[in-house]
Amino acid sequence: MLAILAESALRSLILGSIVWIGLNLLRARNPNLHMTCWTMVLVASLSMPLLMHWTTVTVTVDALPMPAAEHLWSAENPLTDTSPEPLGSLLAPRTDVPAAALGWHAATVNWLALATAIYAFVAGMLLLRLAVGLYLTWRLARAAKPMSEPWTADWSVRVSNVIAGPVTFGSTILLPPQCFDWDLRKREAVLAHEGAHVVNRDFYLLLFASFNRAVFWFSPFAWWHLTRLAELA
Repeated sequence: MLAILAESALRSLILGSIVWIGLNLLRARNPNLHMTCWTMVLVASLSMPLLMHWTTVTVTVDALPMPAAEHLWSAENPLTDTSPEPLGSLLAPRTDVPAAALGWHAATVNWLALATAIYAFVAGMLLLRLAVGLYLTWRLARAAKPMSEPWTADWSVRVSNVIAGPVTFGSTILLPPQCFDWDLRKREAVLAHEGAHVVNRDFYLLLFASFNRAVFWFSPFAWWHLTRLAELA
């Protein structure tokens, strides 16, 4: 599991580096082009573990024929000692094997379990934080008062007393109470800005980017990727 996630993060980093280099070499300045490219990188990053799991191929190789024992050891070989060992020597503990070698496998398993526990704890905390944030924002949007005014057009607009500026939650535009003091031009400008977020599905895009950061929290690229998509949005 951890190996697949680590390799997926490395592949995503390589893909993101290629996209970043390509955009800079082409001197692309169109934000829509940048958003499209980094959205494709996000989709590839989220699907990378599944693609790696499904494309794993197990190759079965037939065992090579083993020569007979009499061909391996000749009776004339002076180094061969066929005399049976005493029973006491078989039951006695081995003193020629270092203790570190005997516990190597157990130590490896313990480190793997510790790494898995640390990864699960951090990822779980980030996912829990994301879920709590979604729930609280959903409650905020649900408690907001719907607004039906001519200047709201066909947008789903609500007014909330607990926010200081306009925000977008899904397809709902939340406005502060100060919106009643705005003139018509400012209201239209705010709706045009927030409506662009709704049309571009920026809320859902950043939600998936936050989920990607929680899964690949150990990769600096996942944190940079979310920041970059937020800037472009």
